[in-house]
Amino acid sequence: MLTRILLVSAAAAAALAAAPAGCRRGVLNQDPMAPGMGEAVAPKDPVVKRAAGADFAAYSMVFVEEPSIAPDATQGADVKPDQLRSLQDTMRDDLKKAFGDRYKPVGEIGDGTLLVRTWIMRAVPNSPLQNIAPQSQVGRGGYGYAAIRIEVLDSRSRRELLSFTHERSTERFSLEKLSEWGSVQKSFSTWADEVATLAR
Repeated sequence: MLTRILLVSAAAAAALAAAPAGCRRGVLNQDPMAPGMGEAVAPKDPVVKRAAGADFAAYSMVFVEEPSIAPDATQGADVKPDQLRSLQDTMRDDLKKAFGDRYKPVGEIGDGTLLVRTWIMRAVPNSPLQNIAPQSQVGRGGYGYAAIRIEVLDSRSRRELLSFTHERSTERFSLEKLSEWGSVQKSFSTWADEVATLAR
């Protein structure tokens, strides 16, 4: 019986490994920032981890690092380097604004300062022309999506206080699908607000 279970498990693992990337959605990659990764790098529902005893009342300032962006973030879309830079700036600005309601944004780390680190794992643009008519949206072919990991740490000790991982795609009944970066930008602002709310 044990031998049979082991054989079935091995066969299932082999089948999964051989499946195309699109068939493996929901399987999280161990290193989503590495090049050559498939589509699914983050969960569809937010995963939030808060360190035991994390006390955000002890902080009054926040330093937001420039977000990192994965080599395969755009999944082959024709995106220029300056567009990627703009996305990084947008994410950083969104975080500064969201955290600014509670913490003073500063330009360096120090006592009483939170450190916010971000990994943009996916930033796939919409194809607005495909999203104009409902019949052109079969298979969500024109929809973009984004995936993120945000960590909030003590800037001195680098102790992780909070982490947030999520993937979000274009909503069908929305105006965001009519803009190339509408879905990604909406995701960024939504995530920034969610994480800032959690870090209180």
